[in-house]
Amino acid sequence: MTDRVVLSPAGAAVPVPLAELGRSQMGAWGLVEDQAWLAAGERGNGLELLYLSVADYEHATRGLPADEVPAVVARRRIDFSAKLPAFAIGLVETQLRRVFPLLGGAPVDRQTSADLLSALASFTAVPRFWGVAVRKLLQFVREGDARIAAELGSPSLRAVQDLDPTGEERAVRRRFAIEVGNLLATRGDPEAARGLPYADVERVYLVTPAPPDLEANAREVHEPFARFRGGLAVPFSERRVEQLGGAGEVRVLFPTSSQFLSALSNLTPAQRNVEFAGRLDAPQFGPYLASLRVQQAILRAAVYLIAGTEQQLAQVLAAQLREEAGSLGPWLARADGAAPPGATARGALEQALTTARFLLALCGLRGQLTGAGPLEPLAQAVAAIARSSGSR
Repeated sequence: MTDRVVLSPAGAAVPVPLAELGRSQMGAWGLVEDQAWLAAGERGNGLELLYLSVADYEHATRGLPADEVPAVVARRRIDFSAKLPAFAIGLVETQLRRVFPLLGGAPVDRQTSADLLSALASFTAVPRFWGVAVRKLLQFVREGDARIAAELGSPSLRAVQDLDPTGEERAVRRRFAIEVGNLLATRGDPEAARGLPYADVERVYLVTPAPPDLEANAREVHEPFARFRGGLAVPFSERRVEQLGGAGEVRVLFPTSSQFLSALSNLTPAQRNVEFAGRLDAPQFGPYLASLRVQQAILRAAVYLIAGTEQQLAQVLAAQLREEAGSLGPWLARADGAAPPGATARGALEQALTTARFLLALCGLRGQLTGAGPLEPLAQAVAAIARSSGSR
């Protein structure tokens, strides 16, 4: 059994024991055991899932005074709890991505990595890209490898944590991009075989003090921005850093603008202050590159599944997938550092499978299985992978 963090709305009966963590006018929130919750059947439908674990809740509320926590719960209730089926497969995918850094170079690990990439591609990326022209898909793959190579060579990243000290992964990424460019050249795009696509590295920087025109420029081009500790947080190309160097202190706040936008959209003001302060000390390049690497591997697997009947394309992508499946674990382990004591790939698979089964049961009780998309077949595929992955 696993403890989940739930909200019991004010005035509703609590059908199972609730270890209370907080209370406000909207109701009480705390921990319930998932199996007890599911066993309550329809009587438990009044409870709203806030976080999958107490660790997730503690992270979301870290550093906040008690009077700021109700606002966090209220935001989470609107942005997550009310839309749970739509988030279900993404929650399981996030947990499955944690398996890869725990895989080594042994044959069983390589096979587990390949099987997991195929399952994730089949039920997340293939539905999204089905119907897209093969030429466009190959462009996506080529651009993704070029982007990772550019990120790994980025001065701002390497100043904090060199995630490719030997340059081996950058060489692999460039080779992959060239191979896909050659495929594109045979499909009417000869320029693709003449070099790598340009990848501009953009970060979100905190500029303190900010030049007077920085905010005006951000407004003019509709870039997000935020004021923090007397400075301005705004995204711009890494190439522009030297231009701003004389204007004040320029520090990386987020590795990418999408994370910055997520913080602005999904966090309360108090949460943002905590998040920004933490990011100034550690911009989290490792998790960002880990996400890009897994995302790229899933994309490559999806393109292979969609267009693999073309012999030349299938040969190139199949070889790349084999190499990527074997290298992904070591690449990610370098970024993540030492694994938690006792952590195993099989254990991470089982945790993701437990989450998938819980979400399937919860959505089923509420008649919301359709909204959860292909979560059930993904869970079945993960169960098969866990059975075949051995005892690791």
